[in-house]
Amino acid sequence: MSIVFDASSQTFLRKLRLKGLRPDWDYTVLESAEGSEPALFGGDELMGAGLNLPVWKGDFRSRLYRLRAENSTGGVVR
Repeated sequence: MSIVFDASSQTFLRKLRLKGLRPDWDYTVLESAEGSEPALFGGDELMGAGLNLPVWKGDFRSRLYRLRAENSTGGVVR
């Protein structure tokens, strides 16, 4: 009898924790990836829990994240 474990099926999340945001503001995160939808996060969430980053295979991969600050009425903070 033998038992085989497939380690490749285990996904480990990488996190990007941001600094210098206003914890009481909301931020829309826009990704450069095809088909990605904007997501709304609290500043405290982005600094504490962070963004989940994809696990890529291969060299020279990159992704651009843009943050837009939102006020309590849904408008953009300038």
